[in-house]
Amino acid sequence: MSSEPVKKKRKLPALDASFDEAPRSTDSPDLHQGRKRAVPHQRGLWAAHVFLELEPSPGLNKVLRKTIAEATAAAPRGTSVHSLLSPPPSEATASGQHASKDGAEPSLSEASTDTALHLSLSRPLMLQTNQREDLRAAVAKVATAASGFSARYASFGVLENDEKSRRFLGVEIGHGYDSLLVLVRRLDTELARLRLPTYYPEPRFHTSLAWSTSTSLSSSDPPFCDALLADLETRLGKKLRVEGEVFAAEVCVKIGKDTARYRLTGAAEKPGAEETS
Repeated sequence: MSSEPVKKKRKLPALDASFDEAPRSTDSPDLHQGRKRAVPHQRGLWAAHVFLELEPSPGLNKVLRKTIAEATAAAPRGTSVHSLLSPPPSEATASGQHASKDGAEPSLSEASTDTALHLSLSRPLMLQTNQREDLRAAVAKVATAASGFSARYASFGVLENDEKSRRFLGVEIGHGYDSLLVLVRRLDTELARLRLPTYYPEPRFHTSLAWSTSTSLSSSDPPFCDALLADLETRLGKKLRVEGEVFAAEVCVKIGKDTARYRLTGAAEKPGAEETS
């Protein structure tokens, strides 16, 4: 009896390196100054945030940097205070942060400036991949319904994140609060339609200047205590209100590492006008 020759098994070629799974982001607090992710990294989920970028005057910038210096000096022993402001221009230039390809100055809608202050209009959001364009479209819709407006920082304040793991020192808006509230309520309507969490019922519109981990909050001397706020008001409160005017010109939405900006191009709000929708 004849038999067919045994066929040799062919070895498949190795996969190209592009097929390798990308390394997952680490959630080690040791690599992020003690910060922890509120939501662990998951494939297919995107962190998002809607906010304003506000450009401070040189006088306001000086007041804010003095505020951080005072808070750092007054911090309890063993507590680290981390600034959220960009380095001063001289330091940024030395490190190459201001370098550009052609020397041209970017417009506000193309790139944020190094000194821009952030003011949140949403909670931190987690999106499915297919929700990214929907959120951008919603923010664009909100931007076309409101015009640019001025606002003014009026006081110092302390806030905590939802997880109570970090404590923030910031400056809060006085004049311009009503315009911000109209903007946020319009955004809330769009977020609810997308089944995303809306903003806080009674928002405190603010810009965070510095943060510290809340490991010592149970002590009698937590970071950014009431005594510090009183001292800041005495030393810098008047200067903050004099120098604190900013102008809101566009709404930003950051999804992952990408930021889109939409100019406020709607009609000006009438004094005392209220939302009817």
